[in-house]
Amino acid sequence: MSPNILNEEESQFRDFLLKLKNDPTNIVRNSNEGELRAKEGKVIVLRGNTLPVIIFFGVFIAVIISMHLTFLRFDFRTLLILYSVWFVCGSISFLGILNNLFILHPDGFLYRRFIFSKFSQKWKNLISQPVMEKSSGSEGGTYYHIKFAGGWGIKKYSISSLKIKGIKRKNEKMEFIEKLVLSYYDRAHSP
Repeated sequence: MSPNILNEEESQFRDFLLKLKNDPTNIVRNSNEGELRAKEGKVIVLRGNTLPVIIFFGVFIAVIISMHLTFLRFDFRTLLILYSVWFVCGSISFLGILNNLFILHPDGFLYRRFIFSKFSQKWKNLISQPVMEKSSGSEGGTYYHIKFAGGWGIKKYSISSLKIKGIKRKNEKMEFIEKLVLSYYDRAHSP
Protein backbone atom coordinates (compact mmCIF):
# COMPACT_ATOMS: atom_id res chain seq x y z
CA MET A 1 0.00 0.00 0.00
CA SER A 2 1.34 3.41 -0.95
CA PRO A 3 1.76 5.71 2.07
CA ASN A 4 0.05 8.48 0.11
CA ILE A 5 -3.07 6.43 -0.65
CA LEU A 6 -4.58 5.76 2.76
CA ASN A 7 -7.47 3.37 3.11
CA GLU A 8 -10.40 4.51 5.23
CA GLU A 9 -9.18 2.73 8.37
CA GLU A 10 -5.72 4.36 8.19
CA SER A 11 -7.24 7.76 7.41
CA GLN A 12 -9.50 7.55 10.47
CA PHE A 13 -6.55 6.42 12.61
CA ARG A 14 -4.45 9.37 11.43
CA ASP A 15 -7.27 11.83 12.19
CA PHE A 16 -7.70 10.23 15.63
CA LEU A 17 -3.99 10.66 16.42
CA LEU A 18 -4.01 14.28 15.25
CA LYS A 19 -6.83 15.00 17.70
CA LEU A 20 -4.74 13.54 20.54
CA LYS A 21 -2.02 16.15 19.97
CA ASN A 22 -4.35 18.89 21.25
CA ASP A 23 -4.67 17.31 24.70
CA PRO A 24 -1.92 18.81 26.89
CA THR A 25 -1.89 15.69 29.10
CA ASN A 26 -0.46 13.71 26.15
CA ILE A 27 2.55 15.99 25.65
CA VAL A 28 5.75 14.60 27.15
CA ARG A 29 7.74 17.23 29.02
CA ASN A 30 10.78 15.22 30.09
CA SER A 31 12.49 11.87 29.64
CA ASN A 32 11.30 10.33 32.94
CA GLU A 33 7.68 11.08 32.09
CA GLY A 34 8.19 9.61 28.61
CA GLU A 35 9.59 6.33 29.93
CA LEU A 36 6.79 5.99 32.48
CA ARG A 37 4.09 6.65 29.85
CA ALA A 38 5.69 4.14 27.46
CA LYS A 39 5.73 1.42 30.15
CA GLU A 40 2.05 2.09 30.86
CA GLY A 41 1.20 2.07 27.13
CA LYS A 42 -0.21 5.61 27.21
CA VAL A 43 -0.19 8.11 24.37
CA ILE A 44 3.00 10.13 23.93
CA VAL A 45 3.21 13.37 21.97
CA LEU A 46 6.65 14.86 21.29
CA ARG A 47 6.85 18.33 19.75
CA GLY A 48 9.47 20.38 17.96
CA ASN A 49 11.71 22.72 19.94
CA THR A 50 11.13 26.31 18.80
CA LEU A 51 13.58 27.91 21.26
CA PRO A 52 16.60 27.93 18.86
CA VAL A 53 14.55 29.74 16.21
CA ILE A 54 13.36 32.34 18.72
CA ILE A 55 16.93 32.93 19.97
CA PHE A 56 18.33 33.18 16.42
CA PHE A 57 15.51 35.53 15.43
CA GLY A 58 16.14 37.75 18.48
CA VAL A 59 19.91 37.87 17.90
CA PHE A 60 19.40 38.88 14.26
CA ILE A 61 17.08 41.75 15.21
CA ALA A 62 19.52 42.90 17.93
CA VAL A 63 22.39 42.88 15.40
CA ILE A 64 20.41 44.88 12.82
CA ILE A 65 19.34 47.45 15.43
CA SER A 66 22.88 47.85 16.76
CA MET A 67 24.27 48.16 13.21
CA HIS A 68 21.66 50.80 12.43
CA LEU A 69 22.36 52.77 15.61
CA THR A 70 26.16 52.64 15.33
CA PHE A 71 27.98 52.72 12.04
CA LEU A 72 25.94 51.55 9.04
CA ARG A 73 22.94 53.90 9.23
CA PHE A 74 20.47 51.98 7.07
CA ASP A 75 17.78 54.04 5.42
CA PHE A 76 14.17 53.24 6.31
CA ARG A 77 13.48 51.25 3.12
CA THR A 78 16.53 48.99 3.61
CA LEU A 79 15.56 48.36 7.24
CA LEU A 80 11.99 47.57 6.24
CA ILE A 81 13.17 45.07 3.60
CA LEU A 82 15.62 43.41 6.02
CA TYR A 83 13.03 43.06 8.76
CA SER A 84 10.33 41.86 6.35
CA VAL A 85 12.52 39.17 4.79
CA TRP A 86 13.79 38.02 8.17
CA PHE A 87 10.27 38.01 9.64
CA VAL A 88 8.94 35.84 6.81
CA CYS A 89 11.90 33.42 7.00
CA GLY A 90 11.71 33.29 10.80
CA SER A 91 7.95 32.72 10.78
CA ILE A 92 8.21 29.87 8.28
CA SER A 93 11.00 28.23 10.34
CA PHE A 94 9.07 28.73 13.58
CA LEU A 95 5.86 27.25 12.16
CA GLY A 96 7.81 24.38 10.61
CA ILE A 97 9.39 23.37 13.91
CA LEU A 98 6.22 24.05 15.90
CA ASN A 99 4.32 21.67 13.63
CA ASN A 100 6.97 18.95 13.91
CA LEU A 101 5.21 16.15 15.80
CA PHE A 102 5.80 12.56 16.79
CA ILE A 103 2.83 10.74 18.32
CA LEU A 104 3.14 7.26 19.79
CA HIS A 105 -0.02 5.27 20.49
CA PRO A 106 -0.38 1.61 21.53
CA ASP A 107 -1.95 0.88 18.11
CA GLY A 108 0.46 2.89 15.93
CA PHE A 109 2.26 6.16 15.37
CA LEU A 110 2.12 9.41 13.45
CA TYR A 111 4.83 11.86 12.58
CA ARG A 112 4.48 15.23 10.95
CA ARG A 113 7.30 17.21 9.44
CA PHE A 114 6.71 20.87 8.65
CA ILE A 115 3.01 21.67 8.33
CA PHE A 116 1.45 19.38 5.75
CA SER A 117 3.74 16.34 5.53
CA LYS A 118 2.16 13.61 7.68
CA PHE A 119 2.67 9.86 7.90
CA SER A 120 0.83 7.43 10.14
CA GLN A 121 0.83 3.67 10.37
CA LYS A 122 -0.20 0.91 12.73
CA TRP A 123 2.54 -1.11 14.40
CA LYS A 124 1.05 -4.31 12.91
CA ASN A 125 1.72 -2.98 9.38
CA LEU A 126 5.49 -2.69 9.92
CA ILE A 127 7.51 -5.58 8.48
CA SER A 128 10.43 -5.05 10.87
CA GLN A 129 11.38 -3.17 14.01
CA PRO A 130 11.89 0.58 13.61
CA VAL A 131 15.61 1.40 13.28
CA MET A 132 17.49 4.50 14.39
CA GLU A 133 19.98 5.86 11.86
CA LYS A 134 22.74 8.42 12.18
CA SER A 135 24.06 9.74 8.87
CA SER A 136 26.23 12.52 7.50
CA GLY A 137 24.84 15.12 5.13
CA SER A 138 26.44 16.11 1.84
CA GLU A 139 27.38 19.51 3.29
CA GLY A 140 28.57 18.13 6.62
CA GLY A 141 26.47 17.89 9.74
CA THR A 142 24.94 14.81 11.26
CA TYR A 143 21.33 13.74 10.83
CA TYR A 144 19.39 11.55 13.23
CA HIS A 145 16.49 9.57 11.78
CA ILE A 146 14.12 6.83 12.69
CA LYS A 147 13.26 4.45 9.83
CA PHE A 148 9.97 2.61 9.46
CA ALA A 149 9.67 -0.24 6.95
CA GLY A 150 6.45 -1.68 5.60
CA GLY A 151 4.89 -2.98 2.41
CA TRP A 152 4.92 0.66 1.22
CA GLY A 153 8.72 0.92 1.49
CA ILE A 154 10.89 2.80 3.98
CA LYS A 155 9.98 6.13 5.58
CA LYS A 156 12.49 8.25 7.50
CA TYR A 157 11.68 10.80 10.16
CA SER A 158 14.23 13.27 11.52
CA ILE A 159 14.21 13.47 15.31
CA SER A 160 16.69 16.35 15.60
CA SER A 161 14.24 19.13 16.45
CA LEU A 162 12.09 17.18 18.94
CA LYS A 163 12.15 18.68 22.44
CA ILE A 164 12.74 16.48 25.48
CA LYS A 165 13.75 18.14 28.75
CA GLY A 166 16.60 16.40 30.48
CA ILE A 167 18.20 15.29 27.22
CA LYS A 168 20.69 17.64 25.57
CA ARG A 169 22.77 15.53 23.19
CA LYS A 170 21.25 14.21 19.99
CA ASN A 171 22.80 10.77 20.54
CA GLU A 172 21.00 10.52 23.88
CA LYS A 173 17.77 11.73 22.29
CA MET A 174 18.12 9.07 19.59
CA GLU A 175 18.62 6.31 22.20
CA PHE A 176 15.69 7.58 24.26
CA ILE A 177 13.28 7.71 21.29
CA GLU A 178 14.47 4.27 20.16
CA LYS A 179 13.61 2.90 23.63
CA LEU A 180 10.13 4.46 23.45
CA VAL A 181 9.38 3.27 19.92
CA LEU A 182 10.60 -0.29 20.52
CA SER A 183 8.52 -0.44 23.70
CA TYR A 184 5.35 0.26 21.69
CA TYR A 185 6.40 -1.99 18.79
CA ASP A 186 7.22 -4.94 21.09
CA ARG A 187 3.98 -4.49 23.03
CA ALA A 188 1.97 -4.54 19.79
CA HIS A 189 3.75 -7.68 18.53
CA SER A 190 3.76 -9.67 21.76
CA PRO A 191 1.33 -12.62 21.85
